Amino acid sequence: MFLEETKDEESIKHVMCNTMIFKLANDQDIEPHEYKVDWSSKYLLLQDYERIYGLFRIREFSKITLEAHIYILPEYWGKPVGVKAVKKLEKYARSRGYRNIFTTVPITCVQVLQFLQKVNCKVCGKIDKGIIFNNELVDVILFNKNICGV
Repeated sequence: MFLEETKDEESIKHVMCNTMIFKLANDQDIEPHEYKVDWSSKYLLLQDYERIYGLFRIREFSKITLEAHIYILPEYWGKPVGVKAVKKLEKYARSRGYRNIFTTVPITCVQVLQFLQKVNCKVCGKIDKGIIFNNELVDVILFNKNICGV
């Protein structure tokens, strides 16, 4: 399993439109041809030579902090793919001089919240009514993971 930066719009759209959190956030199924890729972000595909497992949408939050959002295809949930993916992302971020990885998650996404705690991400804040998710205003939990051991 490896991470590879991609600009392959078809692969990005496939993962984004088939991930449950994405569907809930948009309150509907969106067909890949309808999805507009946010090119202000970079995309790292999590894959091996036979399949795509998911992707990270990343951007620089600051010179030492990488903002990253994980999208794992549902058929790989509950398998070790997510943990391996986070380890790959940590290596990627460290190799580029980042000290932290930061992400946000709607409070209603209990599985994702539990997963982030499992991989030692720490809650660092909350935004009350910070996002429209599944057609309602919900709180957003902010997570940080220190990856430099300091």
